[in-house]
Amino acid sequence: MGDNLGYLLGRRVGTVLLVWLEQQKRFRWITLPALAQSQAYFRRRGGWAIFMTRVLFSALGGSINLLAGLEQYPYRSFLLWDVIGEALGALIPLSLGYIFAESWEEAASLFGAFSALLFALLAAIVFSILLVRKMLQRRRASAFQDEGNQTSQELETLTQL
Repeated sequence: MGDNLGYLLGRRVGTVLLVWLEQQKRFRWITLPALAQSQAYFRRRGGWAIFMTRVLFSALGGSINLLAGLEQYPYRSFLLWDVIGEALGALIPLSLGYIFAESWEEAASLFGAFSALLFALLAAIVFSILLVRKMLQRRRASAFQDEGNQTSQELETLTQL
């Protein structure tokens, strides 16, 4: 019921709220082209967002429900992804509880080690992406500077003639 209520609120009140926010001068990033782009993006990827907020990122579920309604995401698709995500989100912990019922202490230490490994891997990926971006940024700046030096040398040559 909560997911459907959030969707309904986004569908009924969200559009009015966005129109009001667009009229305010403080929110310059809310424009009609930005809203159209957001709606197109959510139509493409909204199903996965709804599903993932039911299975892995449940804290974001309420805002995704509002956003789905706001973006006029089709209700049948919303309901399909919502039910599949909720079912899988309940089935996984129940299955793990049934499997590890006798040895929950060992399972807790195993999951703790796994989550630490997953966090370290995620941190390494994020650090690598930031490092590559920084290297590309420096390379572009260096190429731009070399181009500027070459242009100034050509200007000096032309002025000497």
